[in-house]
Amino acid sequence: MVNLDYFYGSEGEQYRFYQIPAILLEDEEYTASNCRAIQMNRDYISAELRGLGFILTDSKTNFVFAKHPKISGKELYLALRQRGILVRHFETERIAEYNRITIGTFEEMRILRDALADIIGGREEL
Repeated sequence: MVNLDYFYGSEGEQYRFYQIPAILLEDEEYTASNCRAIQMNRDYISAELRGLGFILTDSKTNFVFAKHPKISGKELYLALRQRGILVRHFETERIAEYNRITIGTFEEMRILRDALADIIGGREEL
């Protein structure tokens, strides 16, 4: 189920907006292709993150939860944000050390990996 409760606009704009998920899901080839791309990019970034020393939860979704033993979740979130890379950080105690990373395109995941390698590499030099 897709929650679209937060779209604001004219009645005509809302009607067109709410039709988008149904139209996309009807295109089985597009949906299958998109799912394969997400799976491949998730597998790629998961392997790269582990190679950089990150700890990840298991994921079969369009995001991963990742933490690193040498930097807090909030510090990592802020360092990425300074570079224009947005991830989700939560202050909830149970997951405060993790960041939620949405799976993007291969190029976006490569840029993220490079930024994380630079951030983590800089911490190892301290």
